Amino acid sequence: MAEKQMIHEKIIAILSDADAIAKDRRNQQQGFSFRGIDDVYNALHPILAKHGVFSTTQVIAERTEERQAKSGGNLIYRILTVKFTFYAADGSHVESVIIGEGMDSGDKASNKAMAIAHKYALLQLLAIPTEDAKDPDAETHQVAPKQKPAPLDEHHPVGNPPIDGLKQRARDIQKALNMPDDVYIAILCAHGAKIVNGKVDPTLCDYGAVVNELKERQRNAIDPNAEAQISKLFDGVTA
Repeated sequence: MAEKQMIHEKIIAILSDADAIAKDRRNQQQGFSFRGIDDVYNALHPILAKHGVFSTTQVIAERTEERQAKSGGNLIYRILTVKFTFYAADGSHVESVIIGEGMDSGDKASNKAMAIAHKYALLQLLAIPTEDAKDPDAETHQVAPKQKPAPLDEHHPVGNPPIDGLKQRARDIQKALNMPDDVYIAILCAHGAKIVNGKVDPTLCDYGAVVNELKERQRNAIDPNAEAQISKLFDGVTA
């Protein structure tokens, strides 16, 4: 017989203590009610503390896209696959993997995606009653036929096309800042790029983060020529 784990008993006890969490907040732009992450934390934190349960967070996959707002500005859209591990005092634990999505014009897209993922991990793991949640069977959607996708350009990588837009956006900002290539390369390497045989390998580069840093430099008017000491490390490297 498998050894009884404390985390299972703790979650059962939390289920008996948790009440419904109402949608007391209002999205003024789109006109719908919602329950915020703070509402969930305020309702559950005392119960989790009472029963000695806490969670840790690990992002196991991410995807970044750049989209345009109606106002014409740029938005960073991030989709994170996050694993939350809930522990009891004896080290026993259960895991919950959730997809979170976040969009922001600055550097908060990841924060939003992680917050929404944690909120739904808590709601689903603990079966929190949500008072007015609609059952999926209560709605029927009329879906238009899927359009045939346009042929891909031979230079457009299959599987992650938005990266091309982020790369071009980063290059455009670099030019607007009059930033030397060696400083630009240093930024790429700070966000995951590697130097291989004197050239930049951008395979693991987080171009969403690169764009955010370059935008921040635009806002703060950082002089790229003041970074001569850093750029010397990348003399002879090509982007």
